[in-house]
Amino acid sequence: MNLLKRIVISMIFIPLLIFLFYKSGWYLMFALGIITVLQNIELRTMVKQKSIDIPIIIVPLSLFILIAFSHLSFEYIILSLLSIIFFVLGKDLFLNKIEGSFKRVSTAYFSVFYTSVLLSTLARITRFEFGNLFIISLLALIWITDSAAYFVGMSMGKHRGIFPVSPKKSLEGFIGGFVFSMIASYFLYYFKFIPLREALFAGISTGIFGQIGDLFESMIKRDFGVKDSSNIIPGHGGILDRFDSLLIAAPIYYILLSIF
Repeated sequence: MNLLKRIVISMIFIPLLIFLFYKSGWYLMFALGIITVLQNIELRTMVKQKSIDIPIIIVPLSLFILIAFSHLSFEYIILSLLSIIFFVLGKDLFLNKIEGSFKRVSTAYFSVFYTSVLLSTLARITRFEFGNLFIISLLALIWITDSAAYFVGMSMGKHRGIFPVSPKKSLEGFIGGFVFSMIASYFLYYFKFIPLREALFAGISTGIFGQIGDLFESMIKRDFGVKDSSNIIPGHGGILDRFDSLLIAAPIYYILLSIF
């Protein structure tokens, strides 16, 4: 039944996600805005396990930060970051809540950086020629990498526990995910979907750093003692669980495209 739920949900949301990402522009920003807000809500809920209370204003504020880093000038980026100090430390100042104030503002900054700033690089990627195809390629390669890592790990995984934060993952699975990501990236070029250099950059971003992003999120969940970031998606867990690889792969891809 759980597998059936996963398949049905995937058949509904994957085409929708591809459509919104491919259209780019405000279609993409609409999708990223929803993802950002839901991820912030999940993180805010998780950090409460450590008795850290982030003001709820951070959730809508994350949208402003997403837009600022995606489209606005440097001045608005600074303003968006300063607003976190005003709302978090400002609240503590007026309520005379001294103890834990640094922890709250630090957690708030991590929350918006992890869920908003990193995600904003997808919007920046669309500024390149064929940018909408680049982010669709990134999505496809992440799904291929995750699937390959899972099946290779299940069938050939002998060296498990190499990543303590995710004991079921194996070295063979990690290598298999990278290999299939690079093979798939070459086929993106072969079928003239995107140029060779950009395709290989996408393969590296997803095959290595996408998997590291998954491990990062596993480490966060293990620290907070939760199995999934939430249960908002039946059979799939939370929004962070679905986009953890993209949160690291996208900025790495953007950096590679920008530098080279």
